[in-house]
Amino acid sequence: MTTKFIFRILTTSLIVLYGLSDVVAQSAKKVYWQTGAGITLQSFFGDLSVHDFNPLKKISNESDLGFYVQFTGNFTPLLSTKAQFIHGKMRGSNPESGYYFNAGFNELTIIPRLNINSLFFHQQSSRFQAFIVGGVGLINFRSTKYNIADGSLESSVGYNEKGKKQHNPVYSFVFPLGIEATYAINARWGIEAGYTMRLHNTDNIDAHIGSTNINDRYSVTHLGIIYTLNGSPGRNIEALDCSPGDGVSRIKKKGRLF
Repeated sequence: MTTKFIFRILTTSLIVLYGLSDVVAQSAKKVYWQTGAGITLQSFFGDLSVHDFNPLKKISNESDLGFYVQFTGNFTPLLSTKAQFIHGKMRGSNPESGYYFNAGFNELTIIPRLNINSLFFHQQSSRFQAFIVGGVGLINFRSTKYNIADGSLESSVGYNEKGKKQHNPVYSFVFPLGIEATYAINARWGIEAGYTMRLHNTDNIDAHIGSTNINDRYSVTHLGIIYTLNGSPGRNIEALDCSPGDGVSRIKKKGRLF
């Protein structure tokens, strides 16, 4: 399996999403598409992490940055699905065990989203939208574990004993679960933020197999922009931006708000 495998999956995922939208559109006629990009912060939870309950130290000592791109199909006011690709890094350490690690990864996930506004409040015309998200994906990664005392290489995944890339990265499944929120700036542009815990089906992201029989995990916090590619007929916001006595929303005059 190579990097080309990821792009093949991404292409297939987009085709599936497009096909699904065509089916849903036959009844809903409200499908619209969005693309987006932004930054991510990955926080590692595993054998080589000790600050799981201290957010400030978790961010400063056991977190690292990345970026993402995504493509979202909004099929109904309640249901949407995104294909998201992340490229980033992870790190962590455990002074008691005497090791620290660094890892680089690529992740591709398919993430269905349930709109909380529609689910619990039957509210569609709002600038602010909140979502419950959960999905499945693939991650490939390479990692190196070092001795804290002298910085020497102890073990690695996807590297040889000299710390050089060797063969293909390791692939495994990942299962994201969390929350997201969007805020519409205007009819096309918006802001998206979210927090998801990534459950993982192996215990070697940190190049360290522990004795707890608990797989490694990591969280992803993301912040970025979204752009609506086509109109969203199901989400006019008739009352917003309406000046006193106007009676007609300026948004309704200018276009539709996603």
